[in-house]
Formats: sequence, structure tokens, C-alpha cells
Amino acid sequence: DELIHVVQHAAFIFLGINIWMALLGPLPKPSWFGTTAQFVYIVAVRLTGAVLGNVLIFGEVFYRVYDPGRADWNVGAASDQAMAGGLMMLEGSVLTICLLAWLFLKTAKQTDERQELVEFARGQGVELTDSRAARAVAAGRGEELRERILAGSFS
Repeated sequence: DELIHVVQHAAFIFLGINIWMALLGPLPKPSWFGTTAQFVYIVAVRLTGAVLGNVLIFGEVFYRVYDPGRADWNVGAASDQAMAGGLMMLEGSVLTICLLAWLFLKTAKQTDERQELVEFARGQGVELTDSRAARAVAAGRGEELRERILAGSFS
């Protein structure tokens, strides 16, 4: 049924976005979900996708319904399924490389900003712990903390 097919693909898109919202979403992250946890998250999602892609490539045909594609494109169900698995693996690899590059650049930027904040606070005679600076930077509020230190309203 065409409606079920459309609902399936809408669910795939919704769930795919939902998976990455934990990493890229606008909500603050818990303190334990730092760089290492984010790296593990990316790798775990990638490995899950790789397993599914390999099952599609090397497994038995799951959907014989696509046999009409043989007449239109001269592609059998097994070839169609293997191509889908290969495409999944390719998309997953590109996404993983992009996410790991993003994570590296974000971590480098946050490390620099955190160090600058600690040094700035020390220069102002304010004791700022590395963990507090890291939380502010991770939440995107490093500049606000800098302004509070400068205004003398830091506690």
C-alpha cells in the first residue's frame, strides 16, 4: 500500500532526526555527555547503521514486493536490496566523517574559549574553576560569564 510506504519513510526521517538531536539539538547537554560520550554516541550509531547495511547487502531478500522493479529497471530484488544497503553504508560513512570533524572542531574551539576564560578571570583576580568555565562554554554562555566577571557580579 502506498500510504504505508509514505508513512514508513516519514518515520525513518523523523527517527533519523531524533537520533541526532541528542548530539546537535538546542537543549543543554548533561555534564556527563562531554566529548568522549559524544564520540561514543557517534560511533555506536554508525556501527548500528553498518550492521543494518551489511544485513541488507549480504542477507536474503526481505521484500519480494519489489519484483516489479525487475521489469522497469532490469534489477532483481537481491540487487536492489544490496544497492540499498550499499547506499546506506555510504551515507553513514559520509555522515560519520562530517560529525567527527564537527566534534573535533567544536572541542578545539571550546577548549580555547575555556582556557581564555580561566586566564581572563585570573587576570581580574577572580577564582574560576576549569569545570565551571567548561560548563559555561559548553552551554554557549562563555561570553556571558566573561561579562559577569568583568562587571564584578561573579560569585
